[in-house]
Amino acid sequence: MKARIKADMVTAWKAKETEKRDFLKFVIGEIERKEDATVKLTSDEIQSLLIKIDKNLVIIGDSDSMKQSVFLNPYLPTLMNEDDVKEVVNTIIMSNGYSGMKDMGKVMNDFNANFKGQADGKILSGIVRGMLN
Repeated sequence: MKARIKADMVTAWKAKETEKRDFLKFVIGEIERKEDATVKLTSDEIQSLLIKIDKNLVIIGDSDSMKQSVFLNPYLPTLMNEDDVKEVVNTIIMSNGYSGMKDMGKVMNDFNANFKGQADGKILSGIVRGMLN
């Protein structure tokens, strides 16, 4: 994923898209800051970092941050809609025999093991809470 971001940065540089180039340079810098000479981040770790950066941009909410969030979108996982999340959560609950709020953490862990970053955490927890009650 890092190589893809670097390639897109070079493309933006050649196309004289300075805002995109500068932002992608920042993203690469953040990735490299987390890495060192012996430890390279996996694609999942990079994706988690990108999700965190995107959440911070959305919180800031100004026009520049929104533009940067758009630059980041091609590298983020596609979010599932609420109906799809309900279907997956229902399958997890039924296949494992979970019942009651004591199993909420287990359901969340099972969901995130297979669909990490594909659902908003607040929406997911609300759905799980509703189905376990």
